Parts: sequence; structure tokens; C-alpha cells
Amino acid sequence: MNLLSTIIPLLMFAVVPGILIWLCVKLPALKKLGVVLLCYLVGMLIGNIGLLPHSFITPANTTVTVTSADKTEKTVDIISSDGNIVFETVTLNAENDYTVSVKAPYENAEKEGVEYYSADETVSVTSSAGDSSLSLLQSITICFGLPLVLFSLDIKNFIKIAKKGLLCMVLACVSIVIITFVLHLIFRASDPNSAKYAAGATAVYTGGTVNFAAIRTAIGISNDDFIVFNTYDSVISVLYIFFLSTIGTKFFTKVFRLKPFVNGNDSVGELDSSAMDESVYAYREILKKENIPGLLAALGISAAIFGVSYALNMLVSSVNPSLGMTVMMLSITTISIALSFIKKIREIRRTFQLGMYIIYMFCFSVAASADFKALLNFSLPIFCYVFVSIIASLILHSLLCRLFKIDVHTMIITSVSAICSPPFVPAMAAALNNNAVLISGLVTGVVGYAVGNYLGNAVYYLYSLI
Repeated sequence: MNLLSTIIPLLMFAVVPGILIWLCVKLPALKKLGVVLLCYLVGMLIGNIGLLPHSFITPANTTVTVTSADKTEKTVDIISSDGNIVFETVTLNAENDYTVSVKAPYENAEKEGVEYYSADETVSVTSSAGDSSLSLLQSITICFGLPLVLFSLDIKNFIKIAKKGLLCMVLACVSIVIITFVLHLIFRASDPNSAKYAAGATAVYTGGTVNFAAIRTAIGISNDDFIVFNTYDSVISVLYIFFLSTIGTKFFTKVFRLKPFVNGNDSVGELDSSAMDESVYAYREILKKENIPGLLAALGISAAIFGVSYALNMLVSSVNPSLGMTVMMLSITTISIALSFIKKIREIRRTFQLGMYIIYMFCFSVAASADFKALLNFSLPIFCYVFVSIIASLILHSLLCRLFKIDVHTMIITSVSAICSPPFVPAMAAALNNNAVLISGLVTGVVGYAVGNYLGNAVYYLYSLI
């Protein structure tokens, strides 16, 4: 029965994103919402109506750590709150550095949470819940999905094709860092998670959902905050896109006096944008017989990257536990980008689509673990980190583009690729009636995928010091 309670939910998490993609193909209204938002909505629904087995969403064990504050040898009783009985007796001495960790049940037979403490006031007792099947699924999907997305990058070609666009992307990155810094100065005293929100905003508004997911895993943004952030982002991004696609050009040329677009050398070059196609129609090719061997090989490479990065995580955690996960995610990012320079790996067909499908599974699983009640409570800090980050960084970005004499269409298409990620670029190019900026938008958006994790982590650790 326990095995079935794990296998059936896993199958559901694997299949439902495919069903949502199929529905988006068949129903244009759902396609407008997007697969990511649908994954969040369906995941929250399933997670909050009790469809998931309790054993799937609840950790089995808690790690209880006892440390002697005065560094003296002693024998200590670990007491369970479930009946206030002695769960285990441990000895603290120089041999174990006066610290002992033991595994204990997370909850009792009545499915109530159990806490652990000691009557000895000279020791500290801390508890850390283990991973549930659901949280393990979240970790595995992001660790496998991220490399597959990054394998398809052709960074050398990108840099050659869109030099002006890359300068514009640098200005977009500078803009979001400045705005999140100001927001952190405002909220750091009132919200202890301010640096985390700043990191998340920086990652998602230079890269995309995949970067925010990686940052969330690296620095420990809670599931509820992750869902609330993405929900606000989905709504505000729609308004942002509507503004830019309708009156954006006139607004920025008249108000900010950006110069009109003049076709130049940046648009010259060949870029296979199909490799990074995130449209719902591209995912069907994952199951094509000729693509399967290459994708299996790519999954094997992703597994190897995960193994190396996990080993680094364990090594760093033995010295500084708080840095282990960050090092692991940056290791996955760095190795994956390095391997993208190998032509045989970069040209494996549909790794981007398979990676994004796994990211959809991640989004679905995170939403399923979120408390729907969290959305009913308005979060001013998160709302500001979304709304102000998008609007204020757009304004600052346009001012910097005027200073560096970058035209209005390059500014708009680069802003869209940074704020909303590459899938929105073709639609914006069509709205601007200017396909010449299409390549620049795709290039800068994909480069954003590559740098988002580094920038987000840097912002978190820098702002945490302030």
C-alpha cells in the first residue's frame, strides 16, 4: 500500500503537465494562460483538496541534533513531546565534538507532529525535518531539468549575433539589481526574507522560471512564498506585455525620447531558434523515435552532473551546512553551461523541451505542496518585489538605454526577454511589426537563462550582509 501511495502520485506528476500541454494545443484560451500558470493552478487544487496521500507529503523522520553549549562531557536524555517520554539517551564528548544527531519519528501514530527537547539547559536541541517524497521530487526535477535546458545554449554564436542586444541585456541586469537593492533597503527591517525575495526577483527577471526554481532550491524560499510570487508575477506580467505591445513604442519615444529602430548588423546571422522553442507544439517531438536515444543520453549526462554536484554539496556542507545547496545549484549550472560548448551535446535534439517539461513537473509539485490559504493573505513585500521590480526596472532600463543610445525596439524586446523569458519574444516582435529584433531578443533571453542563477545567488549573499 505504501509503495502504491508513492507510485501513483509520481505518475500523476509525470503525466499531468503533458495533459496540460495537450489542452493548450486544443484550447486557445488555455494557451493564453500558459503551461506554467496552469501547473500552478492545477497543483494548488490537487494539493488543497486532499488527493495526495499523507505519507507522500509528510517526512518520515526528523533529525534531532544535541550540542553541548559549555563543551563538557555529559549524558543527555532526548525527550519526545509525544507523551513526554525519553526517546533516546546520548553521550556528548570530545570524540564527537560535543554534538550528536539522531533520527526520530516526524509524527506519532495519530499523525500529529512530534517535538524533541532536553531538560538539561546546558545543551541546545534542534530539529530538522527530513525530505518527504514530494520534496524529493521537487529537488530531483529541478536538478535534472536545469542541465537539459542549458545544454541547448550556443553562447559563442549568441555573442557574435547580438552585440547591441547583449549590451542592452547588461543594462537590464543592472536595472533589476539596483531596483531590488532599493527594495531590500525598504523591507530588510520588517521582513527577514527580503534578501530571498530580492534574489528571486533578480533571477526571474533576468532569466525565467527555471532560474527562480533553482534559486528557490538554493536559498530556501518557502513553497507558499514561491507560489504567491509566481501568481503575482503572472498577473502583472500580462499587464506589462499588454502595455508594451500596444503603446510601448510611442510612450518610450515621446516620454523617454529613445531613438527609433534602425536595422543594423545585429540582426544579421543564423540562429536555430527551434532548439529553444517553448511553444506547446514543440513538446510532441520529445516522443519521436529518432529523438529518444539522444534524450536518454542527455538524461544520463544530467544524472552524472547531479552526482558530481551532490558530492560537492556533501563536502561543503561538512564545513558550512548553509552553503551546501547553493554550491550544488551553481555547480549544476556551471557544468551544464560548460558542456553546452561540446557540439555533440549541444545539438542533441529537444533537450530544451524535455528540460522545460521537467520544470513543469517541478512547478506542479511545488504548487501541490503550497497552502491555498497563503494566497488569500496579501503579501505587501512580495507584491512590491514583483510589481516594483517589473515597472521600476523597465523605467530605469529605458533611461540607461537612452544614455547608451540604444533604440526603442531593442530596449523593448530585450526587456521582454529578461522579464518574461524567450517564449514571449516572437509575439512581441510581431506586435512591434519588426522581425529584425527577433534574433536579438532570443539571444539575450537565452543568455539570461545562463546568468540568472549566478546573479540571483550573488544578490542574496550580498544583500544578506546589509
